[in-house]
Amino acid sequence: VYSTFVFGSGTRLLVKPSK
Repeated sequence: VYSTFVFGSGTRLLVKPSK
């Protein structure tokens, strides 16, 4: 499962949780 974080006007960072 990947969490999506949105910064500013649409820049996305996909991060994979450690657990």
